[in-house]
Amino acid sequence: MFASVCEDADNDNENFAFINDGNIVVYKEGILQIVDLMGRVVSQGDAMNRVSTSGMTSGVYILRLIDGENVKTQKIVIE
Repeated sequence: MFASVCEDADNDNENFAFINDGNIVVYKEGILQIVDLMGRVVSQGDAMNRVSTSGMTSGVYILRLIDGENVKTQKIVIE
């Protein structure tokens, strides 16, 4: 029973974005927040197909995709 709960949690938080040619490519719909590791929201808006990483400092960021009551998170590294 515990294993099935963990599997469900993993499926809810599957990847929804990747980096390609200096852009964050999002392939799900919703509100996208880009949060630095200090918890500051660096960018927020409708999840578009591509979000440019120009102007962002190198480091680790958390992507938060909000779709109604569902919130998905993903870690991403900007080089």
